[in-house]
Amino acid sequence: MNGNKPWGLQWRSSIWFVTLGDALHTGIATDLTVYSIIIPVIPFQLQHLGYHSVSSLTAWLLFSFVKIFTATPPISWLSERYNSRRFPLLCGLGALIGSIILFMEAPNYAVMVLARVLQGISSSTIWIVGLALLCDTVPEKRVGQQLGLAAMGFTFGVICAPPIGGALFQRFGFRGPFIFDIIIAFVDLVGRLLVIEKKDASKWEIADSPSDVPSETQNKEPKIDIPPTELPVQNIEAPSGIMEGVEEPTRVSSMKVLKLMLQSSRTTAGLTIVVIYAIAFTMFEPTLPLRLQDVWNFDSSKVGLVYLVCAGPTIISSPLSGWIADRFGVEWITVMSVFLAIPWYFVLFIKSRLALFLVALAMSNFFLSSLISPLMSELASITRAIDGVGYAHIYGAFNLAFGVGSTVGPLTAGQIYDHSKSGWLIICCIGAGLMCFALVLSVIFTGEKPLWIRYYRRSISL
Repeated sequence: MNGNKPWGLQWRSSIWFVTLGDALHTGIATDLTVYSIIIPVIPFQLQHLGYHSVSSLTAWLLFSFVKIFTATPPISWLSERYNSRRFPLLCGLGALIGSIILFMEAPNYAVMVLARVLQGISSSTIWIVGLALLCDTVPEKRVGQQLGLAAMGFTFGVICAPPIGGALFQRFGFRGPFIFDIIIAFVDLVGRLLVIEKKDASKWEIADSPSDVPSETQNKEPKIDIPPTELPVQNIEAPSGIMEGVEEPTRVSSMKVLKLMLQSSRTTAGLTIVVIYAIAFTMFEPTLPLRLQDVWNFDSSKVGLVYLVCAGPTIISSPLSGWIADRFGVEWITVMSVFLAIPWYFVLFIKSRLALFLVALAMSNFFLSSLISPLMSELASITRAIDGVGYAHIYGAFNLAFGVGSTVGPLTAGQIYDHSKSGWLIICCIGAGLMCFALVLSVIFTGEKPLWIRYYRRSISL
C-alpha cells in the first residue's frame, strides 16, 4: 500500500486546501464570477449583433431558475448514490470552461442561450458537490468557520466581478472578461485535480500512523498487514462527513429523500430563509445603478466604485459569522444578522445625503452576507440529523432555493422600479418585510435548540 501512496497526501487532503478550493469555486468565486462578470457587457454585445429590446433580452439571458431546477435533482442524487465528489467537480468545471468559450464566440442570441443553459448545469454541479466535499472533510465543530471562509468567494463573485468585467471590456473588448473567466476556471480545475477526498486519504493516514502500531510489531519480520479498521486510532478528529465506526449512510430513493426533508420543519424553514436571503440580496442588481443615476447622476464608473466600497465590510462578515456559529450556535448569529439587517432598508430610501446612503448600503450588505455561512452550517447540521439524507441532497436543495430567490428578486424589483414612481420605496419595504418574516422563522426553527424553545422552557420552569 505504501508504494502507491500519492505524493503530497497530507496537504492535498487537508482542510485548508479543500476550503481554499471551495472559496475559489463553489460559486462561490469561479461560478458567480462567470455569472456576474458579463452582466455589464451583455447589452453592448447584443447591440453589436443588431438586436433590439436589449434590456428584456438581457434579463431572460440571465434567467437561471429553469436550468437550476432541471439540473439540481439528478446531480444531488448521483453524487450521493456513488459517493463521489472529485469526478463530478471535474466534469462540472470542464463544462463550465466549455460554456464560457461557447458564449464568447456566440454568433447569435440562440447560441448565447445554449451557453447559459450549459453554464447553469455546470454551476449546479460545482455548488452542490463542492459544498458536500467541504462538509465531508471538515470536523463538525469547525464546519461553520470553514463554510464562512469559503463563502468569501460569494462577495467577490457578486459584488467585485461586475466592475472588473466592465474594466476588462473597455480595455480588451468583448472577449476580455471571458478570457479572465477561463483563467480562473482553469486554475480551479487544476486544484480539483490535486484534491484527494478524505474518505480515500483516511486509509493511508491510518495505515501509515506510527502510533497506531505497537513497537514490537514494527520490529518483527515478516511485517503483518493489519486492516485499518482494527487499529486503535487515537486523537484523530473525525470530519463531519466521516463518522468513525459507523456504517455507510443509508441509501434511499430520491422521493424518500424529498419526503424526509419536507417532513422536517427545520429544513423547510432553513430553505425558506435561503430564498428570502437570495431575493433580498439580488433585488438591488437591476435597480441600484438606476437609483444612483436618478438621484445622484452617477455614471457606470461611479456605480462600479460604489459596489467596490460596499464589498469591503462583507469580506469579513462570512468567516466571522461562521466562527460565531461554531462557538455559540447557528441560532444566535442567524437571528442577530436578520434583526440587524432590517433597519437599514428604511435608511436606504432617504435622499438627503449620499454618505448616509452608502453607509446604509454597506451595513445592509454586511449583515446579509453574514447570513450565508450560518445558513449553510445549519443545513449541514440538519443532514447529520436525518438518516438517509446526504450533503449533496441538502445542498442541492440549497442551490434550488437560492436559484428561486435570485430569479424572483431581480425580475420583481426591475418591474416595480420601472412601473412605479415610488418603486425604490416599495422595494425597500418589501426587503424589510421579507427580513421580518425571516426573523420569525429563525427565532422559531433555526438551530438544534431554537431561541423560542429555550424561552418557552425557561418560562415554564419559572
